[in-house]
Amino acid sequence: MLLFLSFKKLTSVWKGWFFIAVWMAISIALGVVMEKRWAFIIGLALTVLKVFRPKFLGFLTVIIHNLSEILVYAGIAVLLTPLFNPLTALSLLILIALYDYWAVFKSKHMVTLARFQGASKAFAGLMLSQPEALAKPLKPLQSDKALSKTVKPRKPAAILGGGDVAFPLIFTGSVVEWLLHKGLSKPEALLNALPVTVLATIALAVLFFKSSKDKFYPAMPAITLGCVLGFLIVLAIV
Repeated sequence: MLLFLSFKKLTSVWKGWFFIAVWMAISIALGVVMEKRWAFIIGLALTVLKVFRPKFLGFLTVIIHNLSEILVYAGIAVLLTPLFNPLTALSLLILIALYDYWAVFKSKHMVTLARFQGASKAFAGLMLSQPEALAKPLKPLQSDKALSKTVKPRKPAAILGGGDVAFPLIFTGSVVEWLLHKGLSKPEALLNALPVTVLATIALAVLFFKSSKDKFYPAMPAITLGCVLGFLIVLAIV
């Protein structure tokens, strides 16, 4: 991503890569509940609308963006959850939380990447505004300092990065799988894993309400804390 940011001509490469990844992830998610052929076709349609965003969509742009993002995370979870158990998934959460803190507050390259994705109109994350709200079209940039001089926010936007949803979803999936292996039925496993989702959501809500305007914050430390507390509750009730 930093390489794409450094060379303007690579923006189209990023968009192409992003297009294929979104299409495949949505198709995997929809393939769980429908025929693969239709999942493939609907996934393509949603990806086209998401990436190219025709003007006639108007206010539906954000809805389609967020709907497709949710399906993307579901597809990622379906693909990756079987590779983890709660311990390895939790270890991954902790590592990502430490990295997220460093990338936002120390190196600050995560801020640069978020603005780059917004300007390229290929943003991986949930939004309460248009992706363009993050940045104007970019020129070749070498650092976030340069970015801040040439890019000014157009309008307020609340965003949540894709990893902030995908990683806790993988962890929750691993907890559900673990509960299934312990002999619980699917409804029981989902119900008993619910504290993880609830505590992670509460932790994220606290971060949103405590955050200041026009600033970027690492969400993974708060989300990871919520997941850990939720998992402790799961261990106590199972």
